[in-house]
Amino acid sequence: MEIEVKIRVESLEELKKKIAEVGAVLVSERLFEDNFLLDFPGRILKNAGCALRLRKTGGRTFLTFKGKPKEGERYKIVEEYETTIADGDAALSIFKKLGLYAAFRYQKYRQEYRLDELHILLDETPIGNFVEMEGRPEEIDQAASQLGFSSDAYITKSYPILYAAYCREKGIESDAMVFAGEE
Repeated sequence: MEIEVKIRVESLEELKKKIAEVGAVLVSERLFEDNFLLDFPGRILKNAGCALRLRKTGGRTFLTFKGKPKEGERYKIVEEYETTIADGDAALSIFKKLGLYAAFRYQKYRQEYRLDELHILLDETPIGNFVEMEGRPEEIDQAASQLGFSSDAYITKSYPILYAAYCREKGIESDAMVFAGEE
């Protein structure tokens, strides 16, 4: 089970200072991620509220299944299974032969910290910067407060949903949240 929230952040540099002040430890330097949400024609997984993601980062590839988030929660709570894949391109080819396709692509740069058992993830995306906190609700609330955020700032939506809202707001059409020059 994964429990998380996102919070929109204006300055990652200021947040990094606060993260150091609360005693969080750097787990991984800033890495580029290329994510592909896989689905069947008719968007069967999306329509069920689920996601199958292939993530390439730091020379490794991960396959993740996320179940439908629990409704009406202050936190995003989902069933999650993840494993490493030896060859991401081969995996995409296999999934294509099984009838899946890359329904949505999104990119980000991510840096990870840990505060006890809490994962604090700094994400730079084409639609802005976010901090994502994964852990127990009480850890999330405590760290958010220490970092200067209230629970009113919590976002439980996924990046594809945030990107769709961004596109509507900007009046653009795009099926990939990628950095300029990456399409």
